[in-house]
Amino acid sequence: MFFYSGLVKYAQGSYHEAAALLENASSLNPNDSATWFNLGMSYEQIRKFDLAVKAYDNAIDIDPKYGKPWFFKGRIFESFGNKSLAIMAFENYTALAPEDDLGWFFYAKSLHDDGRNNESIQALQRAVNINPSKQIYKEFLSVYESTNQSTPDELFFGRLSDNLTICILALIFIMSGCAIYRR
Repeated sequence: MFFYSGLVKYAQGSYHEAAALLENASSLNPNDSATWFNLGMSYEQIRKFDLAVKAYDNAIDIDPKYGKPWFFKGRIFESFGNKSLAIMAFENYTALAPEDDLGWFFYAKSLHDDGRNNESIQALQRAVNINPSKQIYKEFLSVYESTNQSTPDELFFGRLSDNLTICILALIFIMSGCAIYRR
């Protein structure tokens, strides 16, 4: 009863009530992965992300082949900038749900954010192969592929990255300080 009432409250947008009902359901039936998953989704809506991750972990512990909790964990980790955990979560999700183009898309984005361009292109190509009608995947793919290829002109005449510029300026500052000190 608590589980279905929680689902209804969630669908109505009453996330606090949904979380409370699903908490009751999880205490009555602690071995139901769907209860933990939906509790995690409710926690996300009320911005209790640490509890959401714990609920997703419980769902995964109960049913290791349940992919959805991995996807939602990946989105939480990605939103908080934890690239390595996001990559791991999306990698697990795509292994469990290899035909979900959205999973491959988010996996590709997390890989790209981590600077793993070749892997991100491969993951994005999987998303395009699964759902070739999704134009946004093709647009991201063209951007990722263009950032992965540099012409010699771009290497010599292109804009330097901010980090490289700061490094060069710091090196110039140190060298000029040494030159002044020697005199």
